Amino acid sequence: MRFNIFQRREAKANPIGQSLLVGGDTAFARWDTQAYIKEGYQYNPVVYMAVEEIAKAIAALQIEVYRGEDYVEKLPVYDLLSMPNPMMTGQSLIKAVFVDYLVTGEMAIAQPIGQKVPAELWPISSREIEVVPGRGGIPAAYIHRRNGQTVNFPVSGLVSPRADLFFFKRHNPTDYWRGMSPMAPAAIMADIHNRGSEWNNSMLKNGAKPSGIVSFEGDPSPDTVSRMKEWFKRAFQGSANAGEIPVLVGGAKFTQSSLSPVDMDFRESMTEAKKLIAGVYGIPLPLLDTGGATFANMEIAQEKFYTDTVIPLANEWLQAFGAWLLPKFGPDLSFKIDMDAIPALEAVRGRKADRTLKLLAAGILTIDEAREEIGYDPMTDSPDDAALAYGEPDGNAQ
Repeated sequence: MRFNIFQRREAKANPIGQSLLVGGDTAFARWDTQAYIKEGYQYNPVVYMAVEEIAKAIAALQIEVYRGEDYVEKLPVYDLLSMPNPMMTGQSLIKAVFVDYLVTGEMAIAQPIGQKVPAELWPISSREIEVVPGRGGIPAAYIHRRNGQTVNFPVSGLVSPRADLFFFKRHNPTDYWRGMSPMAPAAIMADIHNRGSEWNNSMLKNGAKPSGIVSFEGDPSPDTVSRMKEWFKRAFQGSANAGEIPVLVGGAKFTQSSLSPVDMDFRESMTEAKKLIAGVYGIPLPLLDTGGATFANMEIAQEKFYTDTVIPLANEWLQAFGAWLLPKFGPDLSFKIDMDAIPALEAVRGRKADRTLKLLAAGILTIDEAREEIGYDPMTDSPDDAALAYGEPDGNAQ
């Protein structure tokens, strides 16, 4: 879509833009993203595997540049994406920003300030960025602070805003300016899984000893019972004390009992937590738990993973990233994914080819329509060539 520079800009303004300015000069993330990173991504194996699977899959996609419907084979942006800065490859940059995005709900990529055609791209932690609200629901600036240094990335233009920083966020129904972490709905499940792992670890360290009951000879005083209860709470409650063996005096006797619900290994709870975390991130469970996986359901899981999670998320990001980056390299450019380069979708391509061949055999499609449907160039380029290809005589032949 082309914008007419003489068009009244009010026609494109956000109808509630002025109300979005209420609430302060800058917008901060409203949750403790450091805790999400530590307790979720760094500490919880299920969240870590889910984030890594998505980030690696998107980073490995083959990204192409198109002008309209035509593939552009040579363009400086390919070199930039291949080696965006001296420290990173294109895949490592994309993986890094998507790890941030899948943990915090935000990602940021910066180019050198003031360069019309960027020579480098660098990932920036969104936790270090303040969003300055602006007119019409468009940020006025992004402010990056680290180690006492402050860099201001102003946003220019209301119709087609431009900045030297690309800021991409998930929709957040409670905060217009900041993204919502995908870990928010999975946080409790991650905590359950973490606590269950800690409990199991403590039980194993203490010989997996179950709990029991304490009995007294005679009739103990209320004060003795009270002190004994408090001592047991301090010494044996909590995952760090699981399975400890009590040493008692004064006629008290400990009798080991069978496993109580509190002493159980949390296997069922941890399994349910894993399923819910996988569902939040859109990861088919066989990709996170390969114990009972077979070749067939792994193949189906990979296909579903790409069609339902990786491709939609990558397309959403590429549309926004392309709108920010590609105008610097030329007009009417867009990013597209090379779908034929994804091994996990081979079965999808096979089924599509089978359907196309059936339609061709039934006479519903021509040979060129069938070739185009499955990604090949037309066999013929002109009516005369088409006639020759189908064995019809050329009217001009002598």
